[in-house]
Amino acid sequence: MSNDKYKNIIILLVISLVFLSLSAISATDTGTADTPTDIQEVENENVNYESADNSEVKVNDNIKKNQEDLTIKNSQEVIENVQGESEEDDEFINEGDCSSSIVQKNENETAISFRLDAASKLDLYITNDSAVKQFKTRSTYFFHVLMTPNGWVAGTGGMDSGTENKKVESIAMRMINNNKIDVQSVNEIFNIKKNIGRGHFIIKAPTGEYAAIQYFYGKYTKEMGVLKSGEYIVCPNDPTYYRKGNYISTTSTTNLSDATRYLASHDRYGTLRSQITTLEYIHKNHERTINVYLANDDGRYVGCNSKRYCNDFNITGRIIKASQIPIINNKLHAATYKYRDKNIKTSITTDNVSANGNKVTLKANVMDDLSNKLSESNVIFKINGQTLKDANNKVIKAKVVNGIATYTYTLPYIWRNNFTYTAKYVGNEYYKDATSTESRINANLVRLNPTVNSRYANRLQITTNVNFISNNSKVNEGVLIYKINGVTLKDDKNNIIKTAVKDGTSTLTLDKRYSPNNYTLTVSYIRSNYRQNLNKAFTITPITTKIILNPVTTKSAIAKVTGQLIDDNNMKVSGITKACVKINGLTLKDSNNKVILFKIENGTINFDITLPNNLKAKTYNLILQTQEHKAYLATNAKTTLTVQKV
Repeated sequence: MSNDKYKNIIILLVISLVFLSLSAISATDTGTADTPTDIQEVENENVNYESADNSEVKVNDNIKKNQEDLTIKNSQEVIENVQGESEEDDEFINEGDCSSSIVQKNENETAISFRLDAASKLDLYITNDSAVKQFKTRSTYFFHVLMTPNGWVAGTGGMDSGTENKKVESIAMRMINNNKIDVQSVNEIFNIKKNIGRGHFIIKAPTGEYAAIQYFYGKYTKEMGVLKSGEYIVCPNDPTYYRKGNYISTTSTTNLSDATRYLASHDRYGTLRSQITTLEYIHKNHERTINVYLANDDGRYVGCNSKRYCNDFNITGRIIKASQIPIINNKLHAATYKYRDKNIKTSITTDNVSANGNKVTLKANVMDDLSNKLSESNVIFKINGQTLKDANNKVIKAKVVNGIATYTYTLPYIWRNNFTYTAKYVGNEYYKDATSTESRINANLVRLNPTVNSRYANRLQITTNVNFISNNSKVNEGVLIYKINGVTLKDDKNNIIKTAVKDGTSTLTLDKRYSPNNYTLTVSYIRSNYRQNLNKAFTITPITTKIILNPVTTKSAIAKVTGQLIDDNNMKVSGITKACVKINGLTLKDSNNKVILFKIENGTINFDITLPNNLKAKTYNLILQTQEHKAYLATNAKTTLTVQKV
């Protein structure tokens, strides 16, 4: 073999080594990680996004949509696209470089996939300090891709220069924090890529405004525009492979993360393909989520075999080995970061409520501006303009759970006043304060319904049903006191008689006999500082009686009358009841012409009568007529009197 041939071989080897060294783009984490878990809740995001050199810019989450303010061109307008001389064509797969692919669904959903090209083994880091970011630190610092909690994305690749990469990141953060992609910043990054000689940069706002830069040894693209809903951009280092289009028709999927991985894995630029990192942004129901997915791009879709180049990851302290990362088209859901919106508008409403006696349960409904029920912070109630406070004069705060806050309050003298109430939601860093309009408190007084055993007996029984008026629910507390004809009922020790109310009922049994008459009963319900009275008239009625009389037969002038005097319960009438006897309508009288009264003792009829002298032997009508006796009504009964011949 000639010396010239050896020289040519050596030159080719040197060129190959140069390209391999230029393609080594690596990654690692300088941030510390407190939470080595798959899902990290991030509640305090009110910080400035910081670049690698710790430069700080004020946060502004409100992206301006006025095109004049954004200095953004139409998405089809290329500011500059200069093709330098190159021997590559569209069919050539370039070696050793990275690519960023972005899809835009809307301002609430987007995704970016960064495909790393590097033959050297790297330790890659993903952190969540003020933005979810992938970077490496071996040899030099180099950030690859980032996504902020408000949906900005950026990706960059190219020659490994830590100082220049930090400048790119700092300028990107400046645009993000200013909420504006401006021409000056884009030109600054373009000049950095131009000075390095090879690389790409892309940045996109949530609303779709973007800037894309590619520089490849004299060839370059520098473009600013608006990525519309449904569109994608694939931005590798070489502008030859830069492309845009509709991601659904190109990838045949509506899944954002899958679509960007498809675009990254089918991008023909690069042969040292290691892995694809996908950041997916979803803003829904005032919660913003960034999902991190990993996949090993083994080069199958571009005719390469690069499986061995996949790297290990350190994701906020959790190590994921390259062997754990699945081959494309599979994916590993490596992490989820959640953020919450702040200063969300809220609404609070109250309804008219009814008190149970002097107790009322105040209720407030709390929702955000999307009608989601809240479950945090507190509500403060006011009644008639006065803030409710506890015994220590501290403001009472009712916790909001599942959109509802309640507090049960005892109203003094509810029957004397008209009450209204309002509720105020006490906001926090996430939710704004809100105050309701006035609602009424209806005095749900107690209904007393006493019934009196008005039949004369040895005992007087009063049964009172006690219910709340508004819903007829049973009262289960408090006591009743009583008056009859204005006189308070007392026991043998002169103590006021009180009966407890349980399950809506209270009963008084009084060992005292009231004569038949008309009376007025006053029932008073008492509970704490609540009192309600009811007057009810009742009458003690006499007891009806009935005579069971046996037929009377006699052969002499004396006849025995027998039978029973019973009440309406078929019980013998107690005591002595007087009665008279009539024979054929004539009342028996004595010699002084006075009516003869016969005694019936304890309901037993058993007495003799002397017949008039003029009675002949035959059958007569005999009537026994009683007088009223205490609480017993008078009655009469008829039987036969048979006078037989001697």
